[in-house]
Amino acid sequence: MTTLTYTRLINRTLEILAENSSQEAYTYITEHAHEVKGNDAQVYNFRYSLAAASGMNTEALQLLQEAILEKGYWYSSTYLLEEEDLKSLRDQGEFQKLVELCAERETLAREESTPELKILYPHDQEDHTIKQTIIALHGDQENMEIAEPYWISLLDHHYRLALPQSSQILFTDAYEWEDVEQGVEELKWHLSDIMTEDAQSPATPSLKPIVGGFSAGARVALYTAIQEPTAFSGLILLAPWLPEASEWEQGLAGLQEAGVKLSIMCGEWDDDCLPGTMELIEALQEAHVDYQYIELPELDHDYPESFAQLLHESVTYIQSTEQENEDELNPTESTDNNE
Repeated sequence: MTTLTYTRLINRTLEILAENSSQEAYTYITEHAHEVKGNDAQVYNFRYSLAAASGMNTEALQLLQEAILEKGYWYSSTYLLEEEDLKSLRDQGEFQKLVELCAERETLAREESTPELKILYPHDQEDHTIKQTIIALHGDQENMEIAEPYWISLLDHHYRLALPQSSQILFTDAYEWEDVEQGVEELKWHLSDIMTEDAQSPATPSLKPIVGGFSAGARVALYTAIQEPTAFSGLILLAPWLPEASEWEQGLAGLQEAGVKLSIMCGEWDDDCLPGTMELIEALQEAHVDYQYIELPELDHDYPESFAQLLHESVTYIQSTEQENEDELNPTESTDNNE
């Protein structure tokens, strides 16, 4: 049986909405929300929107009040005033008060939002050895806490895990990478901070970082590596969201010259990201960039259940060339007694 994760909860809710009705989608997410850990504010967003779309205006307003007044969440005032599903609530005075309160919180949140970076170290650091740093970017409408459980298995293999969080906030605890160039600049800032820390640490990894991400986070990872190809040894792109090939195709030659390797994964049923992934693979072939591609059977826009194993294999694939290059640069003297 497939384990229900936060991402699968959201995806399945959207599938039910498309295939059946808003009422059934509301029932599904309401019944299963307690089974996963994710962004509670987003779950409330789905529930009150689906309730309103189903004609359950009393329930919808109650959920909105609970989210904003009791939980302290906020949502974009523009969204609340323009979302079609919420149209039936807009003539209610209490709804207007909630919009005004959200507008105040939104202004403050956007003023205070800054790029964040969470760094996790191997559980057992007795030998103070860190093999390499892996930088992993969350997807749109997510955050570093949602991304962490998927990538944390790296710590068991003595890798350091860096989790950037975008400063582009949408609503409570939900961040995006809509401004790709801003995301690239933020990732560069984080990389500079990591390098500064390494310069002061005796456990500095000898290998350049690997950068990766999910969906829109994978897009920012790719764009950053294209701008700074010598800063990274490889990329791990899961379900990369790549809507405009013209924005990155010309930069692939730099990845080839720098010896950057890519490990790419995408679901067989990921209708949004599979076409862009195929376009990327074709361009990588033409640019002679080393890569491996894993198509994930019967998976839509999500992490596979076997991601921990695939992640370790991806890192191993990228490191295979790195270690060869390092051995060529630092040859060891022969210890053969017969010479």
